[in-house]
Amino acid sequence: MKCAIAAFVAAVCLLGAGTTQAGLAGFISVKVSGTIQVEQELPVGEKVAVTKLTNQTIFDEFAVSPDDYELVMTFTGPDVLELLPKSLGSKLPTITVMTLEDPTFILDTKSRQEKFGSGLSSPEGGGLFHELVGGTNGSLKFDKQGFPSGVSLSAVGSSQSSQSLFKLKISSHGVFVQSP
Repeated sequence: MKCAIAAFVAAVCLLGAGTTQAGLAGFISVKVSGTIQVEQELPVGEKVAVTKLTNQTIFDEFAVSPDDYELVMTFTGPDVLELLPKSLGSKLPTITVMTLEDPTFILDTKSRQEKFGSGLSSPEGGGLFHELVGGTNGSLKFDKQGFPSGVSLSAVGSSQSSQSLFKLKISSHGVFVQSP
């Protein structure tokens, strides 16, 4: 009986740990949709210009091609949205788009998913996402073996340096595996 209880506690602890804690690897291919609002000064006042935020917007911002990179969420260290080279042999760098800061994960074992909330930030550097701050909430789904299989996320953030307000949703396409 003690062995059964110990095994149950160990299983709950492994399932309860976020993917970062459990050491599970996984890249989830994602689709980004949303808006970028930028205040523009005109000779007769100001107006807010709204543009779409899509995967292509992100590829264009970082001057990379969707032929060479995949937009992914990873939960194997810092939880990030990043541009990952499709091929390991290409020797292209991984580009971090934004990072989930201090995420809090709540496990729902019945539905095999973790709900989470976190802050939002961007790496150093210029451009549209420079000095991005904000917040997120979402869920991370797991397959029967305990590996990440899907993500759904909503976020709102702003960038003081680019004078932009971001509203976005991220949904998963499935697991992404780099080719050799």
